Amino acid sequence: MTQENPYRIELWGDEIESVRTFDVLSQRSIEELDECTIFPATEFILSQKEREEGLKKIYDIAEEIKLAFYGNRIVIFAPLYLSNY
Repeated sequence: MTQENPYRIELWGDEIESVRTFDVLSQRSIEELDECTIFPATEFILSQKEREEGLKKIYDIAEEIKLAFYGNRIVIFAPLYLSNY
């Protein structure tokens, strides 16, 4: 997903004037492009609702783990704590 050289996008107002790759060290343009693909900075683009639903699921799982840890089912976690179990 990453390119060998970064893109330089030159704008004129709200219009794209040019798209070029450039050398990081010299800052000189290498190649003019007709198009490029820019990926999101994060792996997931989630809506507020999706984030909230995902966090709720994580909290629910954490609560189950907490109950198991402090309840009578602690033995299921023994391999995590005891090397000879």
